[in-house]
Amino acid sequence: MPDKDVIMIRQKELKRLHVIQKVEDGELTQVEAADILSISDRQVRRLLKRIKDEGLLRDNDVYLSYNSNN
Repeated sequence: MPDKDVIMIRQKELKRLHVIQKVEDGELTQVEAADILSISDRQVRRLLKRIKDEGLLRDNDVYLSYNSNN
């Protein structure tokens, strides 16, 4: 069986991604998302831009765990 990479992400980051995705889909407004995440609506705009520019998963936001070769 080939080794598979396991991606683990913090619960807080997963919630942010979920809420931001709802904003992108038009299910929530930026203000509603800000209230849910307890951040400013400006920070929601920054998150939207960062996700569009860099993608959903960035190296400093996720932990990559690899199977040992031993």
